[in-house]
Amino acid sequence: MQKRVRSYARGRLIFLLLWSIGLSGAVMAQQETVVTGIVKDARSGEPVSGVTVEGGSATVVTTEAGTFLVRLRLPATLVFSSVGYTSLTVNVTNSKRLDIVLSQAS
Repeated sequence: MQKRVRSYARGRLIFLLLWSIGLSGAVMAQQETVVTGIVKDARSGEPVSGVTVEGGSATVVTTEAGTFLVRLRLPATLVFSSVGYTSLTVNVTNSKRLDIVLSQAS
């Protein structure tokens, strides 16, 4: 009888441990957000490719169409930079879609 109680208690402890690990993973996954957008030139309105987008531990580069997709935890700060353009820092709190306009450096 005593072995059965110990076995039941051990099984319950293992279940609770695994459940809490799974729950913490789900909570952390919910905190990560996908932010997308497009980067355009201020003068021409044309998309700008090759812009580096940095935020937290993520770094991506815009496509030929000027689009980007970055996964990060909000709130976050994104820095947009490219040769020939003035860098732009954007604070992201709840937006999931950004339209960025970069000015050419003087």
